[in-house]
Amino acid sequence: MPAERYSVRAEPEVSNDVRELGNVDERLVDAAISLLGELRDDPWLGDDLWERYNMRAIKDCRKLRFDVPDRPGKPRYRIVYRNEPLDGAPGLVRIWAIGPRADLVAYARAATRITRAEAQERRRPRRPR
Repeated sequence: MPAERYSVRAEPEVSNDVRELGNVDERLVDAAISLLGELRDDPWLGDDLWERYNMRAIKDCRKLRFDVPDRPGKPRYRIVYRNEPLDGAPGLVRIWAIGPRADLVAYARAATRITRAEAQERRRPRRPR
């Protein structure tokens, strides 16, 4: 019996993040894409972020570390994602940001995008029942 596959969806701005990675090194793009594929099989692959760096919006997110293959030292880049829905089994792995860990760029991008998306959801008019 094949293992369950999860849906992985990146926010539209993530395409810009990937483009930036390619400007640094195409191998970073390959590494990120490979990890996104792995999330289809295991949405718990990354580490919990909780509430870090005074960014409350990312408290329910997870992070994956990555870098170019064979680079010594700690990985310099992060994928920030969230399994949704937050309660129960995930049906969707939602990618919020990909970027450098330096200056908390990836985390700040994710926090901004999540905050904006949640604000838009609150502003949408409710359909009458």
